[in-house]
Amino acid sequence: MNSTKGVLYNDYIVNPEGARKEFYLDPILASPTGHDLIADVLTSYMMQQICSGWAANMGHAFDVPYMGEGGSDTTTGGPQLLGGVGLRKGAQGVNEGDGESLNGQELKHVSLKVPPARIHDRPSDILQFREIEPFCVSANDLINPLPPSLFYGSGWHAFHPAKGSSDERHYWYAEQPTSRIRIPMRLSAGDVAIYYIQNPEDKPGGSALCWVDDNVAGGVELQGNAEVSGPTPTSAHEERLHVYSLTIIDRHVSKGSHFVECQLLGEEGKASAPFKILGIFST
Repeated sequence: MNSTKGVLYNDYIVNPEGARKEFYLDPILASPTGHDLIADVLTSYMMQQICSGWAANMGHAFDVPYMGEGGSDTTTGGPQLLGGVGLRKGAQGVNEGDGESLNGQELKHVSLKVPPARIHDRPSDILQFREIEPFCVSANDLINPLPPSLFYGSGWHAFHPAKGSSDERHYWYAEQPTSRIRIPMRLSAGDVAIYYIQNPEDKPGGSALCWVDDNVAGGVELQGNAEVSGPTPTSAHEERLHVYSLTIIDRHVSKGSHFVECQLLGEEGKASAPFKILGIFST
C-alpha cells in the first residue's frame, strides 16, 4: 500500500487547515497539487521496484528472485544440475522458429518483460484479461455534470452544497420509494461499483437496489445504514456521523457502453429516508 501520509505529515501537524486547502478540494478529492503529490509518490515507488528488479536480474542485488537461466552462458557449455534438457518449444526463453534455447543474457531480458495481467490475476485469468480504463460519474463532477434531463420524472435529485457551507458533499438522493434513475457508463475491464453514504443506526437511511443494464435479478441491495462507532473528525470545526462505502454490484460486464440503474426501495406512496449516492465507478 502506497501512502502520502509520510509526505504530508509534517505540513499537516504544523498547519492542518493550510495543508487541507493546498492538497484537497474536499474531504475526499485531491486538488491539482494533491494529484501531483500522489503521482510523485507512485512514480517513486515504481522506479524503486524497477531498479530493484533490474539489479537482481543483472546479478547486482538479491531483492527479488533471479528469473533467468544461465545454462548456455556458463564456462562448461553443458547442461547444469537440475537444468534438464532445456525449455519446451514455445515456453519462455525458447525461440518459436527453431526451438533453440536463448543464451543467459537474452533470458535475463526475457524475465524482465511485464506480463499482460493485473497483479492479483491467477494464471487461468490471463486469457480473459481486459485492460482497465477507469470511468466514473461523480455527483461532484463540476466539469461534465449529468444533464438535468436524467433526473426529470425520476424521483431523484442532485444536491450541491452552498458556497461556504460546512457540508461539502455532493450527492444524488431519492426519498420516494420506486424512484429510479438510469446513468450511462462506459466499461472496459467490466467491474461496476456504487459509492454511497451510510448513516449510523440511530439516523435512518434509505436502501436502494442497483444493477447494470437489464440485469435486475442480479442487482445488489445497498443499505443506507451501517455500524458507525463514533464521530469521525473531518476538520477542526466539524464531525461526521456517517461513512462512505463502495460496493461492487457487477463484474465481468462486456466492454462498451452500458447503464446503471438504481431504485429506492420501500412501499410505494410512503415516504422513505433518503438514500444518497456519491458516484458510480467502473474499471
